[in-house]
Amino acid sequence: MALSDNGGKSGFNRNTFITAFTQSGISAAIAEKMIERMRSNLPKWKELITRSFLPEKMKMDYCALLDKRESALDAIK
Repeated sequence: MALSDNGGKSGFNRNTFITAFTQSGISAAIAEKMIERMRSNLPKWKELITRSFLPEKMKMDYCALLDKRESALDAIK
């Protein structure tokens, strides 16, 4: 599933994530667990990004993108 970098632009939120997975044959309960697993791993992702050899601007941009995506997943429950 390709998504824009602005959660609102594509209408991406928790409900669209769950709908996409349920239409693919994955239960809503499993989709919810996947969301929570992604959220629990965000600190690890951010740590890896900050320790990477990327330019500082890209590191900040990637971390900001993760924050936007997390917010979009929290938008509607």
